[in-house]
Amino acid sequence: MLEDRSFNAVIADGQIRHGENLTPYDGKEVHVTVHVRAIEAEPPKDLDIEKDIYVKMPVETTVLGAATIRNIGSAKPSLILPEGLEDA
Repeated sequence: MLEDRSFNAVIADGQIRHGENLTPYDGKEVHVTVHVRAIEAEPPKDLDIEKDIYVKMPVETTVLGAATIRNIGSAKPSLILPEGLEDA
């Protein structure tokens, strides 16, 4: 009978340090394979931040009551130009 067991471990001073209880395997012949986990410093190149990452941002809202439209007669419209446009 072949039984597979996986667990996280660290190799220190040439020995495997682990937190799992392996006493059921005392005296048995085992086969050990070591896979090193690579820590990526940068995100993958195919990651599209705008599409692949979504974090819902909390939004504070205030519910306004019914709006009242007042007739104040004719008024002069105001115009706000973008910066730098007045020099053109």
